[in-house]
Amino acid sequence: MRLVLLLLALAAAPAQAQMLTSGTWTGTLGAGRAARPATALIERCATGFRVDLTAGGRTTTTETATYSRGRLAFEMPRVRMPGSRSARPLACVLAMDRAGAFAGTCTSGRSRVPLRLAPPTDGSLSCE
Repeated sequence: MRLVLLLLALAAAPAQAQMLTSGTWTGTLGAGRAARPATALIERCATGFRVDLTAGGRTTTTETATYSRGRLAFEMPRVRMPGSRSARPLACVLAMDRAGAFAGTCTSGRSRVPLRLAPPTDGSLSCE
């Protein structure tokens, strides 16, 4: 009986991680003193996912985001990172934790920057 309860508890956590809520996710881009507030408008539509990432007062959009098994990945062709003078490609890979937040790394050239995003409080499960 204990084994059955343990298996049910383990199965429930990944099931929650499979859902991706559309809405404005908030968090930080960077670490320590270099961390900047960041928001990501994530939209889940019939055709796929769209991410609008805003950091340092700049917004960049991609419609090539993928989400599978609690992992969100997206690439943006030209992003000007806070403190940077030029725009460069940015690729992010984030994993959902048990609380439903995303954490991972964004890579731009040789730079690797952490990105953390908390889920929206009033999100939906699809596009409006």
